[in-house]
Amino acid sequence: MRQPPVFVVGMNGSGTTMMLDCLNAHPELYGYPRETLIIPHYIANLASYGDLADDDRFEALWNEFRNLSCFRWLNRGDPPPLPGDWRSRPRTLATIVDATFHYYARNHGKDRWCEKTPMHAQHIAALSELFPGACFVHMIRDGRSCAASFNRRWGYHPERTIYRWRNLIHTARAQAAASGARYHEVFYERLTEDPEREMRQVCELLEVPFDPAVLTPGRPRVHTGQNERSITRKASNWAGFFSPGRVRRLEHLAGGTLADLGYDVPAGARDHEPPRWRRRLWVLRDQLRLGWLLVWRSLTTPRERKWVDFRGRLQAAVRQSRTTKD
Repeated sequence: MRQPPVFVVGMNGSGTTMMLDCLNAHPELYGYPRETLIIPHYIANLASYGDLADDDRFEALWNEFRNLSCFRWLNRGDPPPLPGDWRSRPRTLATIVDATFHYYARNHGKDRWCEKTPMHAQHIAALSELFPGACFVHMIRDGRSCAASFNRRWGYHPERTIYRWRNLIHTARAQAAASGARYHEVFYERLTEDPEREMRQVCELLEVPFDPAVLTPGRPRVHTGQNERSITRKASNWAGFFSPGRVRRLEHLAGGTLADLGYDVPAGARDHEPPRWRRRLWVLRDQLRLGWLLVWRSLTTPRERKWVDFRGRLQAAVRQSRTTKD
């Protein structure tokens, strides 16, 4: 029996990619390098695939899953192969998901896989039920820093980002407590201040020996302005990035959560709920930007792969939106 998988979750811009790369550097762990987005979709819609005890239905679901672009992209356009003994394997969605990720892990000489889709923080209970014993590493960073990162990199609306950030934290904590999941929070600021202390705690959660390799992530994070392959301390720059007025609006939305997590905010700060019409405008604006980003990426992707990847990314994004609360 293989060790249960590891899910790295948390608000985008909170250090989830860095954590995945740290885990991937461990000799016993393989970090799948692409966000899949879609596991909760299959959990929510599993009944529509019928009785998996039926060979045809089980094979059909397995073929659909392994043919997703997020898996073919890493295999030169080909899906991971259907195992020759697929008929004798347990007839569950977990079997299919595990076999697909394990194919890539095995190609790297490893047996245990890690997956990073930030919004899977909203699905800890479902993922924990699918994979009993699964570990969840939740990256948390100052919501104002996440808002600055999202706006700088993709132009996303800062108020929407911090609103999503606060809701994501509350949802993840509630689901982890209710499901009894193996769950651990890593604060980005503490990780970059004392990497070894924090990564030793993560290794303890995962029940793997600490290895110094986890202190040197494999990919440079060029988009953050960091080219080195190491965990380095980066000062919070949200105060200089946003105007004082915008900072006040961000703290108006999530001041209570920021305070509860130990971040500095004005005394008496608390969370406020924005009007529904305003949230819808934020979503519409950001969805338009995301659509343009997907088109731009397709235009800069090699010709023979661009449209398959574009369709796959768009389909995955739509499926994630149907299972994820804003």
